[in-house]
Amino acid sequence: MNYKEYMKSVEERLSIMTEEEKTKWIYSKARIAKEHERSKILNSLDEKQEFNLIIYEKDKIEKWCEKVEEGDVYFECSGYEEYSESYWDSDYVYDYYDPFGIIGELYKAFQVAEDLLLQKEYKESKMLNDRLLNLAFFVSDRDTGDWNELEFEEVLDKILTTFNYKRIALNLMYATYQTTKGKERTESLYRYLTWDMCKKTKIEEIFSIGPEELKKIDYFMEEWISFLTDMDGDRAGELLLEACLYQGGTNRLCEIARTKYLKHPVLFKYACEYFLDENKYAECEEIGIEAISVLSDNLIIRGEIADLTAEAAINLKHPDIVSKCYEAAFYSKSTLNSYLRLFELPNYNDIKKEAARYIETLPEDFTGYYNNKNKQMMV
Repeated sequence: MNYKEYMKSVEERLSIMTEEEKTKWIYSKARIAKEHERSKILNSLDEKQEFNLIIYEKDKIEKWCEKVEEGDVYFECSGYEEYSESYWDSDYVYDYYDPFGIIGELYKAFQVAEDLLLQKEYKESKMLNDRLLNLAFFVSDRDTGDWNELEFEEVLDKILTTFNYKRIALNLMYATYQTTKGKERTESLYRYLTWDMCKKTKIEEIFSIGPEELKKIDYFMEEWISFLTDMDGDRAGELLLEACLYQGGTNRLCEIARTKYLKHPVLFKYACEYFLDENKYAECEEIGIEAISVLSDNLIIRGEIADLTAEAAINLKHPDIVSKCYEAAFYSKSTLNSYLRLFELPNYNDIKKEAARYIETLPEDFTGYYNNKNKQMMV
């Protein structure tokens, strides 16, 4: 259940509850709250919330950031060879040290940013999170005296391995939603969602955090879909899938797939997968055949869509469609398996001869287009 469906259900249930029932429900939720959540719940019950004194440390944090940039505070490291079972199989690894308490200062600074968010100081919270996340940290090698520099994401990977990066990113995106509009907002949110550490984060997650319900979500989601359809890459395709399902389910997904397949053919594949999961074989076959007919023959993803469509056609007992899909899969994704499947077809003698001639035109080694960030356009 996505956020939109969830909130609709909440509104429907609240509308039939009496004031006494609502009070009991609120009391029950407050009673079972974890200890670390209690201050936030108490604050949420007050129209004018209490300010945590830590939010007044912004100037102190800025001075600390300047010290980081100037190299007055830094990490240290020491390297050594780490051997596995074989003497000749080793890696050079580093241990990192924090003599200036950088990790503790970062935790405090991000807490200040979250406190600002909870007090609805969205612009200040966004500026502080941006400032911290864009810091680069010097590292001094204890053994050689050399200096290196680590970006924030590298610090997360090597030193702050238990850091709740997702929570920080969501706070930043929530504040961005509240303080920007239009193209500036969609571009900023997309930039954050394409960070390596946010690859599994969904735009919908920002709707259920923060001190206030976000306004005009449906309007924003239409802007978001329009923006994403013009962006290249697999991450844009993933986010577009989420947005389409949020706004109109598989109907909206198929609608956008039909109009934006030149840039996002993966939407056809997503639609086929969703229909198969729901055992809607006729719908999967219909959208799959449509995709096969409009997508370029040399796209590997066309072959993957053909495989999904064939699965639906098998369940529907449509042998002619299965044959068409097997042929399409072979010419778009020429693997040994897709070639051998051609022998299952009734008229395989004619098909295999043409397929054999096609195989002779293929390069021995892969020479096609490949892009890790845009696999949906692989040929």
